[in-house]
Amino acid sequence: TRRFLPEPLRTQGLYAFQAEDAPLVAARSHVLLAYEMRLGKTVVSLATLPRGARCIVVCPASVKLTWRDMVRKWRPDLRARVVESGDDFVPGTGEVVIGNYEALPEPFSRSRLLDANLRDVTGIPDEAHYLIHPWSDRSRKARALFRQVGRVVALTGTPLLGKPDDLWGVLEACNLHKQAFGRG
Repeated sequence: TRRFLPEPLRTQGLYAFQAEDAPLVAARSHVLLAYEMRLGKTVVSLATLPRGARCIVVCPASVKLTWRDMVRKWRPDLRARVVESGDDFVPGTGEVVIGNYEALPEPFSRSRLLDANLRDVTGIPDEAHYLIHPWSDRSRKARALFRQVGRVVALTGTPLLGKPDDLWGVLEACNLHKQAFGRG
């Protein structure tokens, strides 16, 4: 199992469950990783990125620099770039672009992000439970992005204890709904 992992992750002492889960997550094109808080969802998601990957992380603004630091620590083979509203979200080869939900462009604007070919990009919506309301601006913007990328690794450590619609909102915004329920 550890052979699968990039070099920094093999040598820095992952927990056994992380080393076992990373190849399982990597084998799926769309997945929701729902460990409890502080158990290393970020590290597992980074472990699933191949060398030279293109990745877009969308997270709360308060954790953008934490993501940058985690990429630098666990995946020094990849460049981390933090973006703000209006910046270019399109990652280059070997680059992880890190932005917050509110900084995503409007889905129907003439954004370079919307014109780009993102089929080889992994999208990582962190705190995916933020997307429970399907018609919120945040969910609309995320949905537009995660329909374009080839792979989604959604992360949440917060139980979805509300209505079943809350789970549907997250799955639909992250383009996981068809896989989970077999319908659109």
